[in-house]
Amino acid sequence: MKPGLSEQEGRAILKQHFTSVGYHIVEDYHFVEDDVDVTLDGFDPKARVGYEFLTVEGGDDQDFTGREIGRLMSRTNRREVQILLIDGAGRPDRDMLDYLARNFLREVSSGESTRPG
Repeated sequence: MKPGLSEQEGRAILKQHFTSVGYHIVEDYHFVEDDVDVTLDGFDPKARVGYEFLTVEGGDDQDFTGREIGRLMSRTNRREVQILLIDGAGRPDRDMLDYLARNFLREVSSGESTRPG
């Protein structure tokens, strides 16, 4: 079984991708809107773009319930907010995180409301 990335490693990789395209990432951002209350690994509140690398190590199994994840995904689908959620239980490696981040950021860049400010 491959080891995968630690919470710290995954967060660092994602932050590098997001900041490299101009997002102003606030780490451990307490996101509270309507009926969603979670702490995101990284979020740009002005652009409303961020990420979460879900791991047990980071305590995310307590913060991110199926309900919270579903509501975040619904809001992402409506482009109210753009959050890249990656499940660390699948043990993604750096290549996989790089791939997912690049594709997500490419997709987000096509939307007017979420470009870096």
